[in-house]
Amino acid sequence: MRVPFLDKDFLNFCTSLHGELKQPVDGVEKRILREQFMGELPDDVLWRRKDGFSDGVSSKTKLWYEYIEEYVENHILEKPDHMTKEAYYYKSLYDNFFPYYPKPIDYYWMPKWINASNPSGRTLNVF
Repeated sequence: MRVPFLDKDFLNFCTSLHGELKQPVDGVEKRILREQFMGELPDDVLWRRKDGFSDGVSSKTKLWYEYIEEYVENHILEKPDHMTKEAYYYKSLYDNFFPYYPKPIDYYWMPKWINASNPSGRTLNVF
């Protein structure tokens, strides 16, 4: 759980920042946040590359997203042209478990400075 990011005041502050302060600088994402913790966290923690949140549930031999990629490759036979198999899988899960809730948009949002190819953002190359 990422508790500090659930704080309403913190969230309101972050959304009020100009977009240029939120985009990567010299390949480092969340730089303004990292700078606030200089001297509080060890540099090897503070400046390490961002990893996917699900990696904490991975096995020693295979990452969690690799299980998902393998599953969708073998089980998703048809999908809309504008979606990856993984994106279509997530949307299908949502539609199945929440049939009476509003349907999400059928594409995913990513910042304009990122060239992403999947809905999880795990392949973002900002370093």
